[in-house]
Formats: sequence, C-alpha cells, structure tokens
Amino acid sequence: MTVTARSVAVSRGRLILAWLAVLVPLGWGVSTTVNEAAGLPLSNKLGLTLLPLLLGVLVCFFFFHLDKSRFTIRGVVGPYFSSVAILFALFASLLAAELWQRQTREDTLLHQEINGLKSMLHISASIDPDTTVVRDAIRSYLRQTAYGAELAPAAPAAPLPSSEALRRLYRLATDVALFKGNAAANAAFLQSLDQVRSAREDRTDLHKAHVASSKFFTLLVFGLLTQIAIAFCHAGNPRALAASVMLFSVAFSAAIGILALLDDPYEGVTMVSVSFMDSL
Repeated sequence: MTVTARSVAVSRGRLILAWLAVLVPLGWGVSTTVNEAAGLPLSNKLGLTLLPLLLGVLVCFFFFHLDKSRFTIRGVVGPYFSSVAILFALFASLLAAELWQRQTREDTLLHQEINGLKSMLHISASIDPDTTVVRDAIRSYLRQTAYGAELAPAAPAAPLPSSEALRRLYRLATDVALFKGNAAANAAFLQSLDQVRSAREDRTDLHKAHVASSKFFTLLVFGLLTQIAIAFCHAGNPRALAASVMLFSVAFSAAIGILALLDDPYEGVTMVSVSFMDSL
C-alpha cells in the first residue's frame, strides 16, 4: 500500500470515528430523554419540542467544522436525499393519524356516556318528577368525570371515586320502590347505566394509553437524518446550510409538539363543563 492510499484509509477511518463519536452519544441521549419523558405530564412532555432545535444546532455546528477540515464534502446532489425527508413525513403523518383516531374515539365514548346519563335522568323524571336521589347520584358521578379519566386527589368537588359513584347508581337501579313497579322503566334505566359503565371503562383505557416511546424515538431519528441530509445538500455554504437546517428544525419541533398534544389532549382540561353539572 502506497503512502497516499494509506493516508486516505486513515482519513476515512478518522471520519467514521468522528461520526460515531457524535451519533452514538446523541442517539443514547435522545433515547434516554424520550423514555424518561414518556411518564411525565404533558407540560413536561412538551419540553421535547426543544430537542429538534437542539439537534439542528448540533448538526450545523458539526458541518461548519467539517467544512473547515480536510474532510469537507463536495458534489452532493440534493434530490437524492429527498427520500429521507419523505420517510420522516410519512412516519409523522401515520403517527398523527393514529392519535387523531384515538382522540375521536374517546370523544365518541364521552358523548355516549353523557347521553346515557341524560336517559337515566329522563327515565327517573318520568316515574317521579320530584325525586332528587337519581339527580344527586349523577351529579356526584359527573363531578368525578369532570376531572378526566382518573380522580384528581386534591379535587374538592369530587367526593366519590368513579367505582363508588357507579355502585351508587347500580343500587338505585335495583331499588324497586324507586320505579314504583314499572319494570320497563327499570330495565331501560339499567340498560342506560350499562351503557355509561361500558363507555366509561373504554374511555378510561384510551385515556391511559400513550404513544410508545419507541415511536417518538423513531420519529426523532428520521428527523435527525433529514437534518443531516439537508446539511449534506448545502455543504460548503454555511449561510444556506444554517437557514435550511434550522427552518426544517422549526417544522420538526412543531410536529413533535403537535403529536405531544394529540397524545394526551385532555391533560389538565375539564372534560365535563361545570355549567352542565349545575344545570342538572
């Protein structure tokens, strides 16, 4: 092997080691961040939106120094790297569609739950317009529902947990005196209550479900590869490189933020309005 060939081989080896020195710790850091953020509230999860901007800065910094070294890149054709951006866009759109469908299903279940409660009110009012026992039980149930799928520990307006509120409603459904011997009304009341319970259980399961950390990690990897591809296309032109990479990084950050919002849209949001409960 000649001296020139040996020096080229050494240079390639150093370039590979330089990429590994950057990408391996970066990948480990991204993976650790996503795993730790997966169990945090939405407000902390939104901190992930800053990560694409940080990745964009790191990519720009690395390529600025790469262009000043003997490993500078020339002759890269941009269209060949568009496939990387397509992979990012495709995965992001599929993940958004999955979250959108889950949110739509949760909204549908909430409406079924509320409609079942309204039916129970109408049934009880048709038997005895002056009775308040069913209305009070439904109010207690709705106060718990207003705070999401799980009872907030410090919620002063939610005296009964969901299971106890449901048991109270089932006790009323088995009270023959409440329906004054009207078997049809009793059966309809019980059927509506079963609808409420089923919708409640399904909605709770959906509310607890979150995007797997591996999916967020995959999206971050595709986004990072797209940032690197953009930097390759503008190698040797620092201003164009910085503008292009950071413009994509802003869009990348917005995509992560929107997906984080769709992942838990009801975090800290009242699902049943107080005015609706007061109107009962």
